[in-house]
Amino acid sequence: PGERWAPPWAPAGRRACHPHRESGHGADGDPRRLAARFVSDVSVHEGTEVAPRAAFTKIWRLKNSGTVPWMPGCKLTFVGGDQLSADSAVDLPDIGPVLPGAAVDVAVDMVAPAEPGRYVGYWRLTGPHGRRKFGQRVWVHIQVVADPDGPVQEPSAEDVAMFASARTLPHGDEDEADDDDDERAKAPSAGRRVVVHGPHGALTLEGVDESTDVQTLKRMIEERTGVPVGKQELFAPNQEAPAEARAEAEGAANEAAEAVRKAAAAAEAAHKEAEAAEAARKDEAKLAAELAVAQAAEAEAAEATTKLKEAEAARKAAEAAEAAEAVQAATRDASALKEVAAAELAAMGFEDAELVRGVVDKNTGAEGVNLERCVTALTALSEVEWDTMLDDLAEMGFDDRALNKKMLVMSDGSINKTVKQLVNTKETKEAAKQPMELD
Repeated sequence: PGERWAPPWAPAGRRACHPHRESGHGADGDPRRLAARFVSDVSVHEGTEVAPRAAFTKIWRLKNSGTVPWMPGCKLTFVGGDQLSADSAVDLPDIGPVLPGAAVDVAVDMVAPAEPGRYVGYWRLTGPHGRRKFGQRVWVHIQVVADPDGPVQEPSAEDVAMFASARTLPHGDEDEADDDDDERAKAPSAGRRVVVHGPHGALTLEGVDESTDVQTLKRMIEERTGVPVGKQELFAPNQEAPAEARAEAEGAANEAAEAVRKAAAAAEAAHKEAEAAEAARKDEAKLAAELAVAQAAEAEAAEATTKLKEAEAARKAAEAAEAAEAVQAATRDASALKEVAAAELAAMGFEDAELVRGVVDKNTGAEGVNLERCVTALTALSEVEWDTMLDDLAEMGFDDRALNKKMLVMSDGSINKTVKQLVNTKETKEAAKQPMELD
């Protein structure tokens, strides 16, 4: 009754007439091995920063890239690096067989270490009996940081190489091969309930066996999903699966290598930026210290200059005071000498006190009063007709008789010299009275 249905996990050259007999290779030479490919990190992406002792759940999305389903009992097993989980193996979600081409999310509960640093743990799928590993390695990569603002630790060269190659493991190597016959997935037995997990979703189909034809199977799926199902959704030609898996693996490897390269470049750029910021900070601190030293030196210099000026001003003030005191002392001494000389001249008979003072003033020098010259001058001046000469000067316009007489004494009684001195004195006084003219 129409075309017979072959389960998607059966080789193209052999229909699943005996679902429990599975050889290593099909009639067309297609290896029937379990295979898996990493799809994406669902949670806790590479380099995620976590606090010490923080609990978190790492979730990977893995795809069945092989030609046989993953049967219940397959596990994700820790294979190396830092074991952040108390369990060394965890079961896949309880959804029944994972068909070729389908993906599943696998979660592992973990706890971050207490010490800050970078931690990487590697995991891989194993068959139901746990003796053989298959598929690409996956890993969890975290940064345990005590200070969230601190610098991120860069991956080592060894880890970079591991990241680039871990997801490109060949699926046919003996060391990395699928499990033997007892590890290979078993096809559902005839006439029993089957959980189909594929592109159309997870469905539970009753009464499916080798006699079920394609149209019946399509009708069953369409009735359950309400979505038309094409024949290719039930048949994935097995001879093309290995090439597709290899292409997907190569694409994943290239993506992983590019992601590692970008992460390393970003880490290097961040490191250089941090170094530049630290150098700038040090330069700023150095400049600030130098500026502080310069300002302190400038303040000290200004203070020293002020003290020097104050000392110089004090010295000049002291010198001026000493000079003034000396002048006052000299003046006092000169006045006393003049009084003594005037008294002696008065005793000699020179009774004109005004005339005597003028002669004494004229003949007083640094060595004191020259009494002999005073006597000679007074003797000569006693013969001068003072009144006549003073009258003549008054007629000339010089009315100050006391000043005129003093000038006559200073000029030794010469009327011409006296007039010249009086004229100069008058011009000086008038010039002093004139207001200053500004240009």
